[in-house]
Amino acid sequence: MDKKIGLFKLEEILYETKNTVLYKAKKQNETGEYDELNYAIKEYKHESLDRDVLEKEKIISHRIENNSKHSITIPILETFSKDGKCYAVMQLKSGGMFLSELVKKLENANNGNVRRIPIAFQIALVKKIIEAVGKLHSCLGDGKLDEAYEHKDFGVVHGDIHPGN
Repeated sequence: MDKKIGLFKLEEILYETKNTVLYKAKKQNETGEYDELNYAIKEYKHESLDRDVLEKEKIISHRIENNSKHSITIPILETFSKDGKCYAVMQLKSGGMFLSELVKKLENANNGNVRRIPIAFQIALVKKIIEAVGKLHSCLGDGKLDEAYEHKDFGVVHGDIHPGN
């Protein structure tokens, strides 16, 4: 893949959904060279997303990270728009696995039969996801979320929880 967006050279697609594409990327520095750090760039396919919304998500992601004892999010480092699309830049974390990859691995180990994945394992997995969302909310429990959004009725919407996240 040889695609460039702003200062970033996209190296490969890590994951794609109907609404987003997650790329592995390198950033060009002041001398024109690409640094050694790896970045994850999330491209939002729908043009209705406003960059201001991503900027607010950036504030919230940093607030969560700053208020948690353990790293439970990957904060947005920067946002930008290009050709009518919005992008969020994050540090690329390695060594993990998307939930969708884990499910595929388990399906392959069970000859494609999801029902053979032990129910206790499925329940434990869902419980971990619910606990993680609860931890995210507890990091925002200081009432400061309303300041990130300009009115108190906005709240937190989990519109992007899926096995690829």
